This record gives sequence, C-alpha cells and structure tokens, in this order.
Amino acid sequence: MHIEKTALMLSISVEAGTKSKVRMTIPLKNLQRAGLNEGGRYAFEIVKPGKVRMYPDPEGTRKVPARLSKSAEVTFNLYGLSLGFPVISCHPIELDTLLIPGGGIIIPVPSVDDLDERESHTKHSDNRGDWRDAVGQHRGAAAAIVLESNRYGGSTRPVDLGQLLDLLRNAGHRVEQLNARLFRVDGKSATLADLVERAQRIDADAVLVAEAA
Repeated sequence: MHIEKTALMLSISVEAGTKSKVRMTIPLKNLQRAGLNEGGRYAFEIVKPGKVRMYPDPEGTRKVPARLSKSAEVTFNLYGLSLGFPVISCHPIELDTLLIPGGGIIIPVPSVDDLDERESHTKHSDNRGDWRDAVGQHRGAAAAIVLESNRYGGSTRPVDLGQLLDLLRNAGHRVEQLNARLFRVDGKSATLADLVERAQRIDADAVLVAEAA
C-alpha cells in the first residue's frame, strides 16, 4: 500500500471546562487524494493508541465541510474527546500525517506533554513581525479582526458579502440577492443577519466585514 507523508494544522480549545474542540485545517488537494471530497461522508477509527484514521465512508455520520470561497484548504471543527484528543487548549501547530490514496489520512493524537512542550517553545520564541504576516493585505476593520484573532491564537477570517454568498452556495444553499439588505435562501426570505448566522454554522470563523459605501 502506497502511503504519502503530508501535514495539517491543528488547534484545540476547551469548552465549559470539559470538552475539547479540535480544529483541523487540511489542504484540499490532500483531502481529494485521500478520497475525502467536499460534501462527502466520512468517519474516524482508532488504528492504534495515539493514531486515528479519517476515511471516506458513504454511511458515515459526518460530512466534509465546504471551503470558504476559493480557499485551497478545508477546515474541520470537531469535538475531540471521543478521538482521544486531550482537554487542553493549544495554539495552532503542524502535525505530520500519513495519506493513503483513496483510503483516508492517518492523524497522530498529541498527548498533554506533547502540547505543553510545543506551547512552551511558542511562548519563548521571538515573534516580532508576526502581526504583519497575520494582517497581510487586510485593511481597516478586516485588519483589526485578523490582528485580534492572531493575538489570542485564533483563526478568525474576515469575509466580504460575495465570499459569504459563495460559502453558502458551496454548501448547497440556493441564494438570491433581492436588494442590499434582503435575500432569498432556499426559497425563503432572509436578512443579512440570517445569512451570517447560516454561514457561521458552516464556518464558525467567518466574520462579515461591511464594504465601505
């Protein structure tokens, strides 16, 4: 069996002190090679202690989420306790993974000690200039959102109205803009606030930034 070495970005947050919310960002091309296509069903299995496999499964209860606009990556938001991920917060880290063409991705589950060591290294590293990388080409309110998120280890992304509509359409919704503030989604009238709420169910980190008049 041919196996390829790949990588993904992982971060963990803790909710209500008892649940670990795992966020994994995986390049789209790697997902497709592994047989995990947008909207397709998938499942997890524990292959051995400290390793889980995410694999395509037509009868799986999970669906591969849609990309944000034309992003080259797909983000998964999962509750990790059942997969063995520790209940501890960590900043985004890179994990080495193994890709099985057509058969999924094998993902290592870091221990508390692994995460503590990485967090310690992050805190003692020289991060001067990182805010410039985080802000990139964003300006105004969008830049403020990205900078604040980066400061606290988050991954909030500002999106404009066009990207918000793309996100909903890529997830299978029929969206029509009637005027500046009114829309029709799947045949029903909706306000801009309704669109934002629907979009954040798909991608919790998407934040709408109003365009200048």
